[in-house]
Amino acid sequence: MGTFSVLYAFGYSINTLTMFAMVLAIGLLVDDAIVVWKTSNVS
Repeated sequence: MGTFSVLYAFGYSINTLTMFAMVLAIGLLVDDAIVVWKTSNVS
């Protein structure tokens, strides 16, 4: 939700490229969280 507020504040529209960038960023965050969770459960 914060992303949409920042986009609105700077006057950007939500187009395909913006949505792709947000999906990519969320995917990277989820992937990093899974890696951290798996490495913490090893020991």
